[in-house]
Parts: sequence; structure tokens; C-alpha cells
Amino acid sequence: MLAVSISTVTIGAMENIYLYGLFFAIPRIVAPLSWLLILKVYAERTGEFKGCLSISDIMQRLYGVPGRWVTDIATVLFGKGMVACQLAALGYIFSYFFDLSYGLSITVGFFLLTLYSIIDKAKQVEFIKVSHLCIFLVALPMACYTAYHDEYKTLTSSAHASLFKLDLNLSNIWVFLSLVLYSMVPAAESIHVQRFLMAYNRIRLIKSLKIVMAVAIPFTVLTCIIAFLIKAQSPDLEPKFAFMHFISSYTSAGIEGLVLVGLIAIIMSSASSWLSYAGLVCTENIIKKIFPDLTVRQELSVLYTSTFAITILSTLLALSKSNIFSLLWMADNFWQPVILVPLAAGFLGFRANSLSFVISTILAIFFILAGRSITGEFSIISLTLGILGSGVSLFAVHYLQKYGEKRYGHEQLEIFNIVSRRKIEKIYGVIAQFMKSQIEKSGTKSHSFCLFIAVNYFMPLIVVNVTGNVLHDSIIYLRVISILLCLILLFAEYWTRKSKNRYYALYWYFCLFFCIPFTASYTIFVTYTSGFWLLNAILSIILLFIITDWISFGILMLSGPFVGYLLYTSLSHQVYPHYSHSGDILLLFYLYGFLLIIMFLFIRDKEKIQEKRLEHMELFGGAIAHEVNTPIATIQMIAMTLSDLAATSSKEVVKKEQPDGSINYVLTIPEAEYEMIFESLPYDLVKTSKEAKRVVDVLLMLLRHRGTEYGSVYSMVEVIQEVLDDYMLEAEKKNRIILKQVNDFKFFGTKQYMKQVLKNLINNSFKYAGEDAKITILVEGNSLCVRDNGIGIEPEYMKNLFKPFHEKGTKGTGIGLAFCGILIHNMGGTIECNSEYGKYTEFLITLPVAK
Repeated sequence: MLAVSISTVTIGAMENIYLYGLFFAIPRIVAPLSWLLILKVYAERTGEFKGCLSISDIMQRLYGVPGRWVTDIATVLFGKGMVACQLAALGYIFSYFFDLSYGLSITVGFFLLTLYSIIDKAKQVEFIKVSHLCIFLVALPMACYTAYHDEYKTLTSSAHASLFKLDLNLSNIWVFLSLVLYSMVPAAESIHVQRFLMAYNRIRLIKSLKIVMAVAIPFTVLTCIIAFLIKAQSPDLEPKFAFMHFISSYTSAGIEGLVLVGLIAIIMSSASSWLSYAGLVCTENIIKKIFPDLTVRQELSVLYTSTFAITILSTLLALSKSNIFSLLWMADNFWQPVILVPLAAGFLGFRANSLSFVISTILAIFFILAGRSITGEFSIISLTLGILGSGVSLFAVHYLQKYGEKRYGHEQLEIFNIVSRRKIEKIYGVIAQFMKSQIEKSGTKSHSFCLFIAVNYFMPLIVVNVTGNVLHDSIIYLRVISILLCLILLFAEYWTRKSKNRYYALYWYFCLFFCIPFTASYTIFVTYTSGFWLLNAILSIILLFIITDWISFGILMLSGPFVGYLLYTSLSHQVYPHYSHSGDILLLFYLYGFLLIIMFLFIRDKEKIQEKRLEHMELFGGAIAHEVNTPIATIQMIAMTLSDLAATSSKEVVKKEQPDGSINYVLTIPEAEYEMIFESLPYDLVKTSKEAKRVVDVLLMLLRHRGTEYGSVYSMVEVIQEVLDDYMLEAEKKNRIILKQVNDFKFFGTKQYMKQVLKNLINNSFKYAGEDAKITILVEGNSLCVRDNGIGIEPEYMKNLFKPFHEKGTKGTGIGLAFCGILIHNMGGTIECNSEYGKYTEFLITLPVAK
């Protein structure tokens, strides 16, 4: 898999390293990290998509029908681009070794590819394995050693010091960063993901990928060394022939022929795989879905036609470009922006709906076209913009809907149909609600903010004069506007109540956006990282971080510089700010990056810990109300029973005067009532009060983090029997509980925790399963299963079952199961729920067996 992946890339990488030196070599050095990310993101999580046979199946499961259609179309376009890359590589080889023109070489490659696709596949596989071994594990290292030994003095001489010089400035820093990002992203190509899904042994798959990563590291370094050696030895060589020149110059005739034939076979195999896969997807997943009544003969005709058409288009595409990586970036423009982020998010457990996916796809395409308008082609810049646009829009739309659902229920926000004032107001309401909720968490601190802006923005204006230069003077105007906005904010307490409730949150965020990230970034673009303005901007960003939450900070810091850049380009008519020294831009990135790292790693962690504590306190407060409610209700019932008995028996009171003058009252009551008053009710009262105290003790233990720390070893069956014996249930309900014991096991933990969990689960079964439902408690292995044959749980409630405050209906607080999850987790166990709506519900508890 590694050899097939890097065959064409190796030729293209040497071409660009020969041409651009360290500027392209450094991003290539970090490329092996992409295999690590592929391992962590995809390979280790393929078990979550059992039953899926292709990347299209995965996208359909994650995002519905739109996910499958977008993936299928992108697969065909990407496959066409990958075939074009292989044809371009063949064009390089034939042009160098056979002295053919590039166009004629591409044509020869086209005919060879057509012939190669129809020969025996089994022979291909065996031949390619030998070729891989010869090229990547034997021939290249030996040739590199020979070249390095011969050309060491030439490479290290002062005459070639420029080879190792990295010249960065703002006109190319974005390209450099895009190359680094492109090299590291875990590109999920269709063929790779399909192989992951078909792997029968996930452990061997992970081990294989680790080996691939280990081999990729030295091979990538080797590629860079070879490119620098060829540059030093042949500085006037045409860059695209760097790899071929290395093979012909530093290998013997026999090895050269073997390397050449093997390399062509690898490229042909890769091209054939992509061509077959793209043609099959085009036929089965696109054309056949549009025309479902195709016969087998017609389907084969469509397959051959689509495959031939893709080959022709790939050939024309290869003829239009003279650089392999230009073709590769063009192909990736149609794949990574629309597939990479949604697919990786799905593998990592992030679940968005079809609407979020469709909007992220549309915005990804928009950003790709915007990047193309800047650079004039589908390049690494448009690719990076597309990926960023896809990622930001996917998460932004998802959380926008999430906040909308909190306010409006499960009603979907119809963003595509904003045609009425009501819908516009609904979306505005969602945004305003989000802003208000964030303000409630972090506060506004408007007076401190206004004071800082007044001082930080007004003092520099004393020494800055209006010059008539639009760019320079706009800095003054923006800062004056910022001060005026803050003055209006100071008088917000005099706004009408309606205006304040409706517009204050929006105005607060607008002031933050305009005064700090927008104005500060625009100033840096104009002043070319002047030390004074850079320090001014850093102080502003520190203030923004302090007075906002991390979500608001991230949104403002992404949108502010972007809008500032748009204003700069519109006023200066320049795409890039022209800094005089590359050190300026590096200093800017260093200060900004280091500042953000300090903020997020050290300051934000404290806020997260505090927020977590508040969440736990809220959860335990709800748990106390939930768990103590039952004993209190029982005590209330006993008190009402005593009150009723006293009311009905008051008529039987007889007054008797004693000889000493005292008066006694004699109450005559039936025997059953006597036993209830003097035997049953006191016993129940004492038992219930003990139960309430026990629940409070359990909660206090959790609050003090004293769970299994003071635990003991208990028999699971004995604990269950105690629960059933102590449970205050009617005889009819007790008869509906069935205990099945395959075996008993001992666990180390807290008995009260386990008893509390069992009581909660039995209570829920009686409460929700139905009047005739039976409860089966099964002990087997080291697991406990509580199952009822009631009405089950609706699928939409399953994912939030163990989250607090997600109770179905209005019958509870939504704390009980969340509390059970905490108790079981505290004992080192797991709890999960399986349910089929209308049939059954079962809770499976697994605990470690005590040694």
C-alpha cells in the first residue's frame, strides 16, 4: 500500500524539491505523520462501521443520501485526477528514457493503460510485489548511498549553500503552511478506506500501518536527500527529470532496467486500480441509480463507456499540466474539502446531520472557487481554503442547529428557505440565544472593556497624524469608531428594557469583533508588523481571551482577521501584504501562536476544571432531589395514613376519670388497625428513614470521591437478594421479578452503590415498562443483566440515556440513569443499554471480578 501510494508522488516530490529546495522539502519531511493520523483516525475505528463495504456506505450511514451522492461524484472526479497523475508520471519516464515528446509520451501511456487493464490480474499482483521490493527496499537506498558518497563534497561546498536556504515572506508563507497542512492531513482515499473495511483482522491492520509508517520515515528522508544530490550535481537539469536522472546515473544497467520496469508496473497498477474503481462507482452508484432498469448487457456497456470516458478525460487533463503535484492538488480539490472533514469527524464520533453536511459541502466549494480566483488555478491554496471552509461550516452549522433545538425543540432550521420574516427572526433568535447563553457563562465586563479600549486606542492617536494615505488614515478612523462604539456600550443601562433584551448581546459581540480582532489584524496588515502596533494587538487579544469564553474567542479570532484581510485587499488592491523581511512574519506567527498556546494550555484548563465542578455540583444536586424523593414520599404516605386512622377512630374515644382526679382517654380500635399503628407503620417509618440516610451517605461518598477506596468484596447474588428482600414492594410486583443465576461472582466495590443502581433500574422498569411487564435479573460471568419485556425505549432517546437531564416525557428529572452510570464507573465497571422499541429493554452491567 505504501509503494502504490508513493510511486508517482516520489517523482513529483523530487521534481518540486529540485525546483524549490527546503521550501518543499520541509513539508515532505512531515508527510509520514499522515500515516499515524490515518492509523488513529480510521484504522483503529473501522469496527464502528460494520457492514459498510466502501467509503460511500460510510458517508451514507453518517449523512444520509446526500452523503452518498456527494461521495460518489467526488470519487469519480478524484479518480480521474489520480489517473491523470499516473499518466503524467509515465510521460516523464518515456520522455527521459525514450526521448519522446511529453504529449506523445502521454498518448503512449494511454494505450499502455488500456492494454494493462485487460491482462491477467493475478500475474500483475505477483510481479508488482517483486518490483516494490526491488525499488523501494533495495535499489533506491543503494543508489542513494553511491550518489551521496560520490557527491558529498559537492553537496556540502559553499557554492551550494543556497540549496539549504529557506526564504519565507508573506507572499509565500501561506503556500508553505498549506503544504505542511496538506502533507499531514489523513487523506482518506477511497481505495485505502475500502481496504481497511475489508481487513478481517484489525490488529494485523494496525500493525501493518505501523510498519508502513516506520518505512515511510526513512524513505521520505531518502527522497529529499536524492533531490538535493541531483540539484548539486546537475543544477541545469529539467526539474521533472530529477528522479529519472538519478536512476540512470547511479545504478548499473541491470538494476536500472529492473527499477524502470518495476516503476512503470507500479504506476500502471495504481492507474488501473483508480480507473476501475472510478468506472465502477460511476456505473453502479450514479448511472444505475438514475436508470434502475438497466439490463446486465446495458450495464456492462455503460461500464466500458464510462471507463473509456474517464481515461480520455484523464489523458486530456495530464496534457494540460506539466507538473505532477499540480495535477495531484487539482484532484484533491475535488475530494479532500468535501470528504476529508466530514469523514474524519464521523470516525472520531462527531455526529452531524445531512443539513450540516450539505451546507459544509456548498461552502467548501465556495472557498475552493475563492482560492482559485486568487491564484488562477486549483492549487494548494484553494485546497487548503476548501478544507478550512468545510471544517468551520460543518461544526458551525451543527452547533447552530443544536442551540436552535434547545430553544425550539427538534424542529429543523430551514436555512435554505429564508424567505419570510418569521424564518429570519427564528435564525436571529437562535444566534441571539447562543450569545446570551455565552454571556451568562462568562459575563460581559463591559466597563473594563470600554476602559481598556479608551486607553489602548486613544493614547496612540495623540502621536499619529492624518497623512492623506488611505491605508494609514483608516487605522485612525477604525480606532475612533471603536471608541465611539464603546461609549454607546457604556450607556447600555439607559436603553429600554425591550431594546436591551433584544439587541444587547448582539451589540456586545459586535463591539468585541470590531474593536479587537478586526481592528488589530487590519492594523498589522497595514503597518507591516510594526513592533508598537504588534504589542498593541497582543494586549487586545489577551483582553479578548479574558472576557470571553473559548467558543466565542475562537469564532471572533477566525472571523476578525478574515474580514480585516478583506478590507486590506479592497483598499490596497494587493492580494498579499508585502513585508520587507521574512523575520517580521515569522515573529508575528511566533508571538500569536505562543500566546494562544499559553492561553489554551494553562489558563483555559483552570476554567474547564471550574466548569466541570459546577456541572458535578448541578448533577449531584439533581441526584439528591431524585434519590431522596422516594423515601420522603413514603414518609408522607405513612403520615397521611396515621392522620386518616386518627380521624376515623376519634368517634370511639371514651373519657374516664381516675380516682386521683386525672382523666384517661380510652380508644377502641380494630385489631388490624392496632397492628398497623403499633407494628407495621413504625417499622416502615424506621426503614424508610434509614433508606433516606443511606442514599444521602452514598451521595456524600461520591462527593468526597470515596467510592471503591473504602470498598470490600461482595457476592453479586447476595447483594441482589438483599435488594429484593429490603424492597418495599407489593406482592404482585415482587412476583413479576425473576432472578436467574447461571453463576455467582464477587466484585470489589461499595455495596450501597450496587444496591442503589439495582433499585433505580427496577424502579424504572416498573415505571415505564408497563403494568404487565416482567423483570428478569440474570447473573452470568462477571455481568449482571436487568431485562424487562415492556414497551422499550424509542431510538432517539438512546444516545442521551446516561446523560443528566434527558428524561423522556415529564415523569422524572433525567438524573437516575446518569447517577447509575457514575456509580458503576466509580467501581471500575461499565453499564450499557440495549432496547428494541415495543419489545424489550435490558441494562447490562459488567464489573471486574475481585481477586
